[in-house]
Amino acid sequence: MKKVFPLLLTLFLPSVNYADSATQTDWSEGPGNPLPVTQWSSKFGPGSCVDWANNPGLLTLDLQRTDLAWGFPTVYEIILADLDDDGKQDVIGSEHYQPVIWLRNTGVETPWPYQVIFDGQSNCDVLPAPADMDGDGDLDILFADKDYNIFWAENLLPDSSWTLHTIATDLYRAMSLHSADIDGDGDQDIFGCVMNNNWVGWWENIDGVGNSWDEHLIDTAVTYPYWVEASDVNMDGRVDLLLADATGQSNRARWYENPGSPWMSWPVHIINNAINMPRQITVFEFNGQPGPEILMNSVNADEICWYSQDSPDNWTEHQIAAESTIWTAYPVDADADGDLDIAATQETTQIIFWNLGAGSWEKERITQYGDSRRSVVLDYEPDGIPELLVSYPYWPNPSFLRAFDLDRNATSGDAASVVLDTQGSQSWGSISWESTQPSGTSVVFQVRSGPIYTLMRDWSDTLCTPGNLQGILTDGDRFLQYKTILSTSDPFLTPQLEEVTITWGPSGIAEQGTTEPWLTGPSPNPVSGQSLIMLTLDSPGNVQVAFFDVSGRVVNVLTDQVYEAGTHSLTLPELSAGVYLLRAEIDFGVQTLRFVVLE
Repeated sequence: MKKVFPLLLTLFLPSVNYADSATQTDWSEGPGNPLPVTQWSSKFGPGSCVDWANNPGLLTLDLQRTDLAWGFPTVYEIILADLDDDGKQDVIGSEHYQPVIWLRNTGVETPWPYQVIFDGQSNCDVLPAPADMDGDGDLDILFADKDYNIFWAENLLPDSSWTLHTIATDLYRAMSLHSADIDGDGDQDIFGCVMNNNWVGWWENIDGVGNSWDEHLIDTAVTYPYWVEASDVNMDGRVDLLLADATGQSNRARWYENPGSPWMSWPVHIINNAINMPRQITVFEFNGQPGPEILMNSVNADEICWYSQDSPDNWTEHQIAAESTIWTAYPVDADADGDLDIAATQETTQIIFWNLGAGSWEKERITQYGDSRRSVVLDYEPDGIPELLVSYPYWPNPSFLRAFDLDRNATSGDAASVVLDTQGSQSWGSISWESTQPSGTSVVFQVRSGPIYTLMRDWSDTLCTPGNLQGILTDGDRFLQYKTILSTSDPFLTPQLEEVTITWGPSGIAEQGTTEPWLTGPSPNPVSGQSLIMLTLDSPGNVQVAFFDVSGRVVNVLTDQVYEAGTHSLTLPELSAGVYLLRAEIDFGVQTLRFVVLE
């Protein structure tokens, strides 16, 4: 026969004493640990379009900036790929002898988690490239290290783990690796260029699943092969290769015509034979005419151009801008207006060349911080407005992924605090803040609480003035968070937040002013066997009783209904051994209790 122990919940009216408070006066460390803290410091939680660095100690507007991830190993260049097959583009990157990093796109929730895919002793020496190398429908990753090795990492979805496969071990400093069906057999082959070997070529995927490779040489009469791209340039149904050869006697852009089997000799066609250090060559469709167009950028040339094809050996140059030191550039519809703009990195400055139509372009500098070599454009939220994503490899150390809103009509930003653990069930007092608000600007707040930090309630309505939090936050909750929203009608003016304070006191729900606890038991605790829950109500009301495990997962909702005044008994459900939280909510209060169930 099982023993039955009573769990007594006696519900009274509240008695309130606001004895404690938390104040934040500094946000200068930026986004911080997502776990709860017992005191606010100079960190905060998720935020968008706010600045904490230019005016230390204050929080102001930066209408373009949102921090998505931080604290991951150094990343210079980034590209997009949906690695977890969830329909959202993730970010992968590396470069300059660093690990290969996967930043998982969680949408608006930050920080994005990261995973190190490859962290070998020699690390990565090329921008990783996504490709389905084994034909299983998910994206794998191509990369090379600085010790002659070229690999592909097999994506073992849904496990988020990776298996390395070796492609080559004798080519030093691969500068560019990509995939395409070079031989037309329906699987993905690999092509690339290798600087120290003066090598351009491709690897044939023999078994179709990436376990066996056959190397094919295309050209060794190159001096500094920096970037290679694939396209059917002459529209004969075979994949050709385009190359930017960037130093020495070369300084030229060319394309290699795919001869078909046995692929012994690839005819060479010149695109531009006198461009100074071409850095990257990108194929895209721009003018709607037959045949591909290409975008070319250079480190030393005084212009960034695109080229249209008149014939295999005759290309017309079209200037986008008279700009030098363009490290990377790629076409993208950055303003979602249906035409292609150009996102580029000029030294350490991230810029957009906006396509105004009729061959006219407008340059806009987006940001000039850090040492990033490549940005990407992604509507990560998604809200129809793309963002420019940039990785900062040195500041803050070690790396930062930041999104810049490309909507020129943005008017507000926000920052949420780190969740605060008040270390007890509370009755909430008031919120107050100090701010400077020039004409046309505002600072407002939202707040929320929760019994467990993983179960925070919805944000409150907007609080435009300091005041009482009774009826806004749920009494009996332990965890607290605020969100401030800064707005302006003038992009050249910003409000500033200087201080925010929230007060509370121990939650007391007492009859006629008493401080007796209204949630007690079970007795004994730990529980072994069956227990009863006794509800004693002074007046009719709705009662919800639920059980949670320590991770915040709802284990069981025991009841959620209206009870008459008086005493009611409920049977505790059978629970596996462990630690649980009991949460009882009535019309005028909430209380939580921790208990242990034994085997």
